[in-house]
Amino acid sequence: MKSRGLLALLIWLSLFFLVLAASAQAQMQPSRDVRVGLRWLVLPQEVTVTPRAAGAVMRSCAGCAPARMTGSVTFTAQENALNVTGAKSPSTEIALAGDYEIALPGRPPLHVSYSATLRARGGGIRIVLRIPLEDYVVLALTGESADFTSDAALQAMAVVVRTYAVSQRGRHAAEDFDLCDTTHCQLLRFAGEAPPRLRSAAAATEGELLWYRGQPAVTFYSRNCAGTTEDGASAWPGIAAPYLRSHPDPYCVIHGRNEWNAEIRKSDLAAALRDTDAAAGGASVTSLRILARTPSGRVAQIEIGGAGVQVMTGENFRTAVARALGSGGLRSNAFDVSDAGDRFIFHGYGAGHGAGLCQAGAQEMGVEGKTYREILAFYYPGTAAGLTAQGLEWVRLGGERLEVMTARPDSDGALVARADRALREAESRTGWQLAVRPELRVYPTVSVYRNATGEPGWVAASTRGHTVRLEPPEVLNSAGVLDATLRHEFLHLLIESRARPGLPLWFREGLALYLNGEVAPGGAVGTGPSDFAALDRALVNAASAGDQRSAYGKARAAVARLVAERGRDAVLSWVERGVPPDAMAH
Repeated sequence: MKSRGLLALLIWLSLFFLVLAASAQAQMQPSRDVRVGLRWLVLPQEVTVTPRAAGAVMRSCAGCAPARMTGSVTFTAQENALNVTGAKSPSTEIALAGDYEIALPGRPPLHVSYSATLRARGGGIRIVLRIPLEDYVVLALTGESADFTSDAALQAMAVVVRTYAVSQRGRHAAEDFDLCDTTHCQLLRFAGEAPPRLRSAAAATEGELLWYRGQPAVTFYSRNCAGTTEDGASAWPGIAAPYLRSHPDPYCVIHGRNEWNAEIRKSDLAAALRDTDAAAGGASVTSLRILARTPSGRVAQIEIGGAGVQVMTGENFRTAVARALGSGGLRSNAFDVSDAGDRFIFHGYGAGHGAGLCQAGAQEMGVEGKTYREILAFYYPGTAAGLTAQGLEWVRLGGERLEVMTARPDSDGALVARADRALREAESRTGWQLAVRPELRVYPTVSVYRNATGEPGWVAASTRGHTVRLEPPEVLNSAGVLDATLRHEFLHLLIESRARPGLPLWFREGLALYLNGEVAPGGAVGTGPSDFAALDRALVNAASAGDQRSAYGKARAAVARLVAERGRDAVLSWVERGVPPDAMAH
């Protein structure tokens, strides 16, 4: 009996600390965040950052302590160094966190609440935001589909843009970010609070990807296919995706083929093509001749005459012109061209490359009553939408203080009362109340949880925003840690709802452990800010499970010491006021 009891204790401790690791991972979410480069084509030389009501913090070097921003700060690039308003010396990198606006010359300010890095690159400033995947989906819907009236079409687009972000992550790896914020990747809009319909579309499909043979699909899409979608291999010869095949789209043309005309001066066209080395040396463009078309009728190859002759693919030609001339350029690859002296006249149909989902057609399918899964199946035949290669039907179970989302309402129904109780206990231990109604999302299997959240298998729960994500409750219940896990995550919700920007991770984690009454093995922390900064790094990037347990133990021990020295009420007040510097010296 003694051996069985010891074994049970070891299992409990092992699983419990693996559960706790989710909280640190949830703060950073490296595998589920998207690193977005802003204004990547032309880097701004000057950037002004202004904190908003919730506050923001700035760190001017990797080992520097975060400083609360009290007003606007302007950064200017000088080669590979950043000059900072009020600073005595330049910085190589600036880190931002909290709630703030980024103002670029000649553009409306961007309101963001994500961590960011600013680096000087050749006289310009590279701005990279780290955006949680689900927030990225909402931003992409705002940029790409805000005019949709069909909820089903919006939900289809949510799956498409999420899958695109996952499958194309690292597209700009050479520039040290994943995706840009333009139509080169997906257009993002940071115009304040996103419309509720867009957030609802993302929430209704949370975590869902479009799968093909166990891998996320390549989910290209365009504005209007003019009645026939393009074959993926015709647009991009290197793409071998059977689900991106050309087929008629009767939904797209219900309101016409989106006919268009464009006149482009030869000098403007030469300038647009100059960086592609396709305009016969870049000096001039004197002639254009369509050499070949794809089976769908789009331009496959076009000959460009000037000082010499060069051949481009139709997609590369359209992209180069659109990038330089915007809406005044070519709307699609489905065009004819004629010479009018000092300019070319283009006549065409549709908008975009035409491969994959047609937004005009998807909108019409939704208006006609098709579901988002039917829309996806029409445009990506052979794929399957789901958290893994299969989908889940979520059912909402309402509790007294929270909502439980589950795919197994019969077996998870009893969890509602336990979760309500855990939330009340967490509120009682802090003396605080949540101002929002949280959501507990329960996944039916460990593999589905991994695919939906991006967490490794040893993380059993994670919290993002007002949503707690949980592995199958029977797994935690069998180890005797279900109630403690729920309470721990709700304590984090309470702490994060009041946390001052830049509040150290070790303090948030240690406080949750302490308030939850958990005993964690570990030694004391060192005597200076650098020791606590190292502890923060260990909580997120521990090399082993043992290192992880030790880091949590140190965080819990540090908070317990502070409570003994300063009092519980004082320590709780630091959540909103910040940890005083002298608290880290003992």
